[in-house]
Amino acid sequence: MWTGTSTALVAAVVSVFVAACSATAGPSLTGAPLAPGVPAAVLRIESPIEPNFAPLLSPGDERPDSPDAGGGETDTPGAPAANVADPALSQLLDDEAEALWLGPSQWQLPVPMRPLSQLSPDAARFLADRSGWVTAGVFVARDNAVYVSSPEIALPMASVAKVVIMLAVLNRAESEGRALTDWELVQLEPMLVWSDNDAATALWDDLGGAPAIEAYLERYGLRGIVTHPYAWGDSRASGPALAWLLGRLAFGDLVSPVHRDLAVGLLEQAALAQPWGVAPLGAGRDPRAVVGAKDGWYPVDAGWRAGSAGVVFSAIDGAPGGTSYSIAVLTAQNLILDDGIETIDGFASRIHAALAPR
Repeated sequence: MWTGTSTALVAAVVSVFVAACSATAGPSLTGAPLAPGVPAAVLRIESPIEPNFAPLLSPGDERPDSPDAGGGETDTPGAPAANVADPALSQLLDDEAEALWLGPSQWQLPVPMRPLSQLSPDAARFLADRSGWVTAGVFVARDNAVYVSSPEIALPMASVAKVVIMLAVLNRAESEGRALTDWELVQLEPMLVWSDNDAATALWDDLGGAPAIEAYLERYGLRGIVTHPYAWGDSRASGPALAWLLGRLAFGDLVSPVHRDLAVGLLEQAALAQPWGVAPLGAGRDPRAVVGAKDGWYPVDAGWRAGSAGVVFSAIDGAPGGTSYSIAVLTAQNLILDDGIETIDGFASRIHAALAPR
């Protein structure tokens, strides 16, 4: 369990991390894969599911069940890398539509998935009234469950994808039984804390691009995330999948305790520089809680993409009314960036209020 730390301490952890890991017998490989038989995370389109909201579609736009529909723009940050093996998936991601539709076997998670309305009827009503595409999820640690809204669609992550890149870097070091290198640490901090695109591209390329990220997701049964063949910012995810991913990072066995503390510390630093998203205090959130998060946004012809994902560690976790959770929301086809921010902030404030200590 992450217990909180100061910004100065997080910076110190980053600067001495290599030496600290080298002094041990080797990182603890606690990120064990799920049981055999978990479907691969390289997603394929199955029968589309009708959304529970009215997406903002322009006249003449293809429906998701069209042979040429589903996918998104390709001009988000991210340098060329190896192509995804499936040409059909590449075509879907290169299409003008923003949302990638997932079949049930692709978006279902290995923990209970409950309607968002069971956690916060107010948040569910709020999202239902928003225009554009929205997918959201909240993993509540005490319930070991994800509360979901529109889990059947995957939207572009933009800079939120940097969380996935970070986790793949940490996993590679653990799989190789070594500490993070100085070079890896030098890239990780600016990528997460300052949202440095060049650092993200350098790590993406060093990992091996989309095929390496896909192999990592598949190995650990991390469904609902689709890597773009060459532009990391154009990779897509469902909100529930991101919430579950961050939940496994913060409260589970996805990485070793040392790497978990480093990752959450970097996200905590990133949250301090973000004026909107799931991290700012907002209405209802416990001011004593430790929060780490990453936001992302990017304009394309179809409108603004905006998203945010993070973790909240309650200051009184385990006490009556206190709980820790991870939260993620992605939006697309916003007419202006402020529309996406309003959706994210409105959703997050209602979740914080629902889970704040009473």
